[in-house]
Amino acid sequence: MMKIVNIIGTRPQYIKLAAMNLYFDGHDVINIETNQHYDYNMSEEFVDDFGLFIDYKVDIDDNPIKHIRRILIDESPDVVLIYGDTYSALIASCASRLYLCCHIEAGVRTKNRKMIEESIRIAIDHAVDVRFCPTSDGLDNLNNECKKVRSYNVGDIMYDLAKHWEPELKRPVEEEYLFMTIHRASNADSFIRLEEIIRNVGNAGVKTIFAVHPRTKKTMDNYKSLYIPNNIQIIEPCRYLESLAYIKYAKAVITDSGGVEKETYILKTPGLIVRDSTPWPETHDDGWNHLVKPIELEYAIRHVSEGKEWHEHYGDGKSGQRIMEKIECLQ
Repeated sequence: MMKIVNIIGTRPQYIKLAAMNLYFDGHDVINIETNQHYDYNMSEEFVDDFGLFIDYKVDIDDNPIKHIRRILIDESPDVVLIYGDTYSALIASCASRLYLCCHIEAGVRTKNRKMIEESIRIAIDHAVDVRFCPTSDGLDNLNNECKKVRSYNVGDIMYDLAKHWEPELKRPVEEEYLFMTIHRASNADSFIRLEEIIRNVGNAGVKTIFAVHPRTKKTMDNYKSLYIPNNIQIIEPCRYLESLAYIKYAKAVITDSGGVEKETYILKTPGLIVRDSTPWPETHDDGWNHLVKPIELEYAIRHVSEGKEWHEHYGDGKSGQRIMEKIECLQ
């Protein structure tokens, strides 16, 4: 039995932890939460829906590295698992230097150094002891950065979780619809850009379910003049399984989320990605996802179609099992 510490702080990290939790039986698991993006519908739903639990909470604005280090000294784990490309993952990599620290979703690159997440990914991958890549491209990126030792292509744990639950997903809306999520600062914090997105989606005339992220809602609340067309239905942030159902049965998904972008491919739904670069180029190469500017959305919606091909880029649904096997061999 190993003592495993997971350090998380955002909804995507909860999703990844929920995937890994399928493989933790028989081990002593400790979970630390940084409250980086606290919202009940976007985080603690996983406590209710997936049986996750939080043992420690630290304040990300109050010297979190010091507090995480104290917890790790008290718990003395065999391994620390960190996930993705968030500030929580970065501080976790710094706080865990005395322990075997593994980065899950390593090697992912957009080749856009203007994005803060890109710098965080690189910093984490150069700080940790073990790197678990979701794709062969990720492993190639690490090899090019001279991080060949203890770097493995294991597949994607988000694929594990989505495929695990896909048979349970029910169609949420009978008529044809689009599903939209917007949360990145470049889109959500700019009234001009957000208005352009909403206006062009409205012009397409297709019923659109818009799950509004708290960050996006703040901008919408600050600008009461923002017009919401009649074909756009505003809903609260979705629970994970609800979101997967909306994605699976949509005509197309409009998003700037890297996680949702990947889920559209996994569930074979076309995606219109409102950003300038992507961490998942394979989904674009296969024709399922397309980078679009806000002004291009009306045309893209009217001409959206399924991808030309589909491959198992993200493994066979046993990525978490491979990660655990590798960790056990390293003990």
